[in-house]
Amino acid sequence: MRMCFVAGPRMCIGYKFAIEEAVITLAKIYRRYTFRLLSEEPLQLRLGITIAPKFGIPVYVQSRSKDAQ
Repeated sequence: MRMCFVAGPRMCIGYKFAIEEAVITLAKIYRRYTFRLLSEEPLQLRLGITIAPKFGIPVYVQSRSKDAQ
C-alpha cells in the first residue's frame, strides 16, 4: 500500500478517514481468514525510503470456520 498524503498546510483532508478505513478493512479481512507463511526462510529486504520485502511475503490464506464470523 502506498500512501501519499503529504504533511503540512496542504495535507490531504481525507488522511484520517483513509487510515481508519484501512484499519477497519484489515480487521475484517483478518477476522475472516487465517494467514500462514509458506516459508520459514528469512525475508530478503529492499531498502529505500522504507524497508520492504524484496519479493513480497508468500502466505497461505485459509478461510476461517463460519462459527468465527
